Amino acid sequence: MKRYISKITHYLVILLVLGFVLIPTCVFAKAKIPTQTTEFYVNDFADVLTEAQEKELVDKAKSYADSNNGIQVVITTVKSLDGETLEYYAHDMYNQYGIGKDDMGVLILLVTGDRDVRMEIGTAMEAYINDAKAGRMIDKFAIEHFKNNEFDQGLIELQDGTFKEITAMINGQESTVPEEEINWTTWIWIILFIIIIIFDVTNGFGTGLYISPFILGSSSGSGKSGGSSGFGGHSSGGGASRHF
Repeated sequence: MKRYISKITHYLVILLVLGFVLIPTCVFAKAKIPTQTTEFYVNDFADVLTEAQEKELVDKAKSYADSNNGIQVVITTVKSLDGETLEYYAHDMYNQYGIGKDDMGVLILLVTGDRDVRMEIGTAMEAYINDAKAGRMIDKFAIEHFKNNEFDQGLIELQDGTFKEITAMINGQESTVPEEEINWTTWIWIILFIIIIIFDVTNGFGTGLYISPFILGSSSGSGKSGGSSGFGGHSSGGGASRHF
């Protein structure tokens, strides 16, 4: 019996050792982030830009940084993240590249093979471009181009739009991508409907569900409701992502 227990203990020790060795490798394995190019402001690893386009984007970014106290907007393209989470990858890339003086920077990351794009926003820059606004900027300036595989044009317009938005916010001007107006009429009807349901349920609790004539009358209508607006897309760690 003792010999049997000793063998089990021996195997358990081996399994634990293997676990400590293998589990971190599986859990923490990440797609390698490529080192930024010497141009820094444009890292076209997916090769979607011509040399002339790349030079123009770099020149604009350098000029903007020099004229605006080190605010940096960096464009990076890759073909695939090899299963890595877009948000984590962009966050790590932003930090690895050290974008923006005093964290006043923006990373535009385009993944052509996965058909994803993300704007990663520096902590200080979030005062001017929050997550929801970043999503609206992608939607307005780039997403249709990306859907049509016009990656170069989408990047050019998104860079221009980013410069214009930052400048407008710094100068206290109106946003180039304002929030959509809230349809208060629709929300009022939704809130009233919820209140009536709660009232019906609480009045009928324990004695059988009571349905008010108001709800019965409403349920016979067309069932049409107002549309809903987006809320900036999926985002984490400061920024917004879109799949196209």
